[in-house]
Amino acid sequence: MRTIPRMIAAVTLAIPVALGAANTASAADFEQHSSQAGANGSGTNDIGSGTTDDGGAWYVQDTNFTGPDGSSVLSINSSAGGSGDADGDGDGAGGASFGSATNMAGPDGSTSTTINTSTGGGSGAEDGESGGNGGASYHSSTDTAGPDGATSTSVNTSTGGNGSGTTDGDGGASYQSSTDTAGPDGATSTTTSSSAGGGSGDGDGSGGASYGQQTATAGPNGASATSTQSSANGGDGNGNGGSASYHQSTSTAGPNGASTTTTHSSTGGDDTDEGDEGDEGDEGDEGDEGDEGDEGDEGDEGES
Repeated sequence: MRTIPRMIAAVTLAIPVALGAANTASAADFEQHSSQAGANGSGTNDIGSGTTDDGGAWYVQDTNFTGPDGSSVLSINSSAGGSGDADGDGDGAGGASFGSATNMAGPDGSTSTTINTSTGGGSGAEDGESGGNGGASYHSSTDTAGPDGATSTSVNTSTGGNGSGTTDGDGGASYQSSTDTAGPDGATSTTTSSSAGGGSGDGDGSGGASYGQQTATAGPNGASATSTQSSANGGDGNGNGGSASYHQSTSTAGPNGASTTTTHSSTGGDDTDEGDEGDEGDEGDEGDEGDEGDEGDEGDEGES
């Protein structure tokens, strides 16, 4: 198995047969095919690259090798998108991507590895305020099998910067990984995930975050499972909200019995600023008291 990667590196070859579609509207092309055969095995290498009229570029490579220690296949693809418009004011996609896949098989077992990455450059406004999404992602997976057992691992990450670039975007991010292992001593599965939401970016977003992990194990001595979750919510960025929670559970079973433990905690962030109570209205002025009437004149005394 160690000889295979060495031979792949030594073989320099290429074939852009699968590049016909990619060559459409291409400003420049390059194609190369080479092969090699000897006492240590044989291999072929195909390479193709080119550029497009809108400023984009692409590259592909396929390498195959077979020898006494096994066989392998390597594939690589990468591309970048140009401005996407004729006036070149930067108002195009500008994204880029990369992908690779490697497969090996030999007397010690087999391995398969895949990697993919990409980024989206968005519109890239003329005023330089980067008015596009600017998101990015990464993925990798590896599978291995041999006389000692098998393992599978997967990793995914991403970030979404899809706002205007003037910090008015969500800016969220996420991570996820999983690993599964099985062998003569038992099996284990672990999954981890986390995420953060950046809200609007101008301070008026939620800014929440979460984390989770699950692990399960089984073997001749018993089995166990553990789950952990936590989250926080930053509210609207003005001090409102701010809740948080945590939860964990563990279950175990074996020849001596079984048990389950659970832990949970949380806090609720009510609005931080309670509105001021309105002022009481002024009491109306008391009306003036009316004038007292004049006393009547005394009548004349009669004659005797």
